[in-house]
Amino acid sequence: DLAAELCVAMAPYWLFAGRVNDGRGWLDGVLAAGPDDALLRSDVLDVAARLAWRQGDYGRARELFEETLRLSRPSGDVRKVVAQQVGLACVAFAQDELAEAAALSDDGIAAARDHGEPVMLVFALMARGFVHYLDGEVAPGDACLHEAVERGRAIGHWTALAQAHCCLQHGAMVAGDLAAQRRHLDEALATVRLGGHLERTDWLWGSVTLAIGEDRLQAAHRLVGGAVALDRRRRVQLSERVAAQTASQVERLVQGVPPAAAERLQAEGGKLTWDELVAVAMAEPAHRRAPSLTPRQREVAVLVARGRSNADIAAALSISRRTVE
Repeated sequence: DLAAELCVAMAPYWLFAGRVNDGRGWLDGVLAAGPDDALLRSDVLDVAARLAWRQGDYGRARELFEETLRLSRPSGDVRKVVAQQVGLACVAFAQDELAEAAALSDDGIAAARDHGEPVMLVFALMARGFVHYLDGEVAPGDACLHEAVERGRAIGHWTALAQAHCCLQHGAMVAGDLAAQRRHLDEALATVRLGGHLERTDWLWGSVTLAIGEDRLQAAHRLVGGAVALDRRRRVQLSERVAAQTASQVERLVQGVPPAAAERLQAEGGKLTWDELVAVAMAEPAHRRAPSLTPRQREVAVLVARGRSNADIAAALSISRRTVE
């Protein structure tokens, strides 16, 4: 039982930072040995299901979520029941079963509203909103996600907020709204600074599509390198449906940079730290940056601002009038 409790306590680390393979190995060992207590076992199963989902092992994730749901229903624990409905919705949309995912999300939303479960209502709304996005329905997806943000902020659940903003940036990508996509990526980082947790690979792949949309192709290649390196370390992957919606953007990336340069840039990105990758991701596009001036150009600009003529400026700085112009 102590090993099971330790594994449950380790869940945030394995879900957001550690090697998912390690977590799954420990959890499988605990489940094979026990525990006998149904509620504790359901907690372990829940973590194991989420790690399986992160690795794209959807069949196993479904089995684990369904077993957790079976153990949770007799206890009347609505929070845990809704959590499993949301988990199964995530499995369903990853397997391209959007109608099933929508139904599970709707059931979770209704149960959370009826029984006053504010945290699970936020996560159920996120799942429903993301299903809308995957179905190309941006407006209803935004409505669900904005409600999730408002409710998450009201209860101070920073991890939920971080994930909601990641979902919103995906919706902005589907809609082609680069300003909104940038804003939500930045908001996700802000909630992490407040104490929330974020799946960094999800955020990085979102930042790849932003950089492509802003025509920052070299930055996008570095971010791809960073995301791939992190995926390999964590042993996680995007669901096929999410990857498919991202593919059209990434196709532009392949066409925009010669293969040798792309390989070099991605290798560079694979060596960057998280903070360095964030800096690359959130750099302003070149057309929005103020042009840099040389010291002499700044001197001329100051005198122009003071109303001096070109001839006066040339005389004052001992340069030709043509240079001033």
